[in-house]
Amino acid sequence: MNEVEIDGVPIYIDPADPAKPRFKYRAKAKPRTKREDIPFSKLTVMQKQALVNRYQLGMGNKQAAEAAGYAESSAQKVIPNIMKRKAILDALEKHKVTPDKIGQVISEGLDAMHPLRPVLPDHNARAKFVREANMLLDHYPPKKIQQDQRVIEIHLTGDDMRAIQKFEEMRKEHAG
Repeated sequence: MNEVEIDGVPIYIDPADPAKPRFKYRAKAKPRTKREDIPFSKLTVMQKQALVNRYQLGMGNKQAAEAAGYAESSAQKVIPNIMKRKAILDALEKHKVTPDKIGQVISEGLDAMHPLRPVLPDHNARAKFVREANMLLDHYPPKKIQQDQRVIEIHLTGDDMRAIQKFEEMRKEHAG
């Protein structure tokens, strides 16, 4: 086969049938977004709760992650991994965000008034601030329920297996 490239697209021409060109097109894979470049808005509820536990409640990294629902084995690395995100660090540093400032904004939002009718409350805005406050304070039940798995192992000897077979035979005779 002969290969000809037209505008960056390789075209293969079959020497047996040159009137019938075949196009070979491969879509380029999208580059994956690095974990550090993912914005704060894309954090999971557990990640946000771990940050709240760490910076608002003053817990240690491992304790904050465990309280947010992470397994003990991975809890130590959760907060450092989240804080590696450039977007979070840049935003916090740029706006001088503190937990007090966040709490003040949410508190003011709970008393929001309608922008077109200042004498009436803005129920939509208040509902959003209530939802955000409830998420930060973890007033919602967990989405995943952790269940303990219990495993029972039974080891049978040859005599036990013969007894079980005899029991099954007796059961069949009695039923039939």
